Parts: sequence; structure tokens; C-alpha cells
Amino acid sequence: MSKKRKLKIRRKKSTLIVIFTVTFLVLFASVGYGLYTSGIGAPGSSDETVPFLVENGDTYASLGEKLSEQGFIKNPLVYKIYMRTINPGTLYAGYYPLKTSMGLK
Repeated sequence: MSKKRKLKIRRKKSTLIVIFTVTFLVLFASVGYGLYTSGIGAPGSSDETVPFLVENGDTYASLGEKLSEQGFIKNPLVYKIYMRTINPGTLYAGYYPLKTSMGLK
């Protein structure tokens, strides 16, 4: 086999690998973005206000579990990611009026 032919075959393989990798990354990013955006949406449509208790010693991680159990958020993992991105600051204890139609944003 000539050098030109070997080089041509090698380029084809490299091109296919790059195309496959880029396609996989775009697909992976699209699925991740879709899951994230659906996870920050409102889990319900009720406009009823319900008191939510934040206790002393609660962390944002423990709040994610509480919010999920009470139906205020869809996914605690998406909540944790969202909270890391917005860097919310200090957490204060108390009762907060929440609705299931609020979502994370």
C-alpha cells in the first residue's frame, strides 16, 4: 500500500473519530440541558400558599430534600446544581410562604 493511500485512510479515520466525538458531546449537552431546564420548572400548578419551615442548622442540601418531599421542587439534584450556580449566600431560619407553581427561578 502506498504512503498516500495510508495517509488518506488515516485522515478518514481521524475525521470520523472527530465527527463522532463532537456529535456525542452535542447530544450529551443537549440532554443535560433539557433535564436541567425541566428540573428547575414548577412541579405543580397550584396557587395555594403553603408555609415552609427552614430550621436552624438546615443546609441548602437538606432543604433540597425537604422541598422535594413536600412537592415544591421536581429533582433535588437539579436543585443542588442550581444553588451552586447562583451562590445564594446566607440561609435564615423561619417560615416562608411557597407555592408548588413557583419553580426554582
